[in-house]
Amino acid sequence: MNKEEIITFLNKSTELKERANKEEFVCFTAEFSKNEEVMSILWANDFKIDDFNYKVISEAFNDIIEFLESNDLDDLDDNFDIYEYAEADIYNYDLLKWVQDDLENIYYCNEAISNFAPKEFIQILQLAQQEAKKDIYYIALKVVKYLRRL
Repeated sequence: MNKEEIITFLNKSTELKERANKEEFVCFTAEFSKNEEVMSILWANDFKIDDFNYKVISEAFNDIIEFLESNDLDDLDDNFDIYEYAEADIYNYDLLKWVQDDLENIYYCNEAISNFAPKEFIQILQLAQQEAKKDIYYIALKVVKYLRRL
């Protein structure tokens, strides 16, 4: 695929839906979900089916689209700075909810403590969530690398 085709594909990857309780959530479109190769990339990289991951991969695809709109496709590997985009939530409630919604996220907290030695609890959560988002952004980039080969 060329740059324009990738942008079109990513634009059609996720959609916003509403649950019976009127809560909005992000999910993959039917068209995106039908692409078995792309879905296998997600599952092979431990992409979890939960609201956080869907929301972040949607953000990642949107950030990649924004980057590609002003850069060449070849610049993505060297100039797309994941840390510029994969930022932790700013509200304590959201950070605590992130851990509560999937207790496996404690793994990221332990990694944050080991790698960065933060002094405050909220810093641990921020660094941990940023690492979790970074992992999802890497998955999104793997999807784009696959699409480039088509």
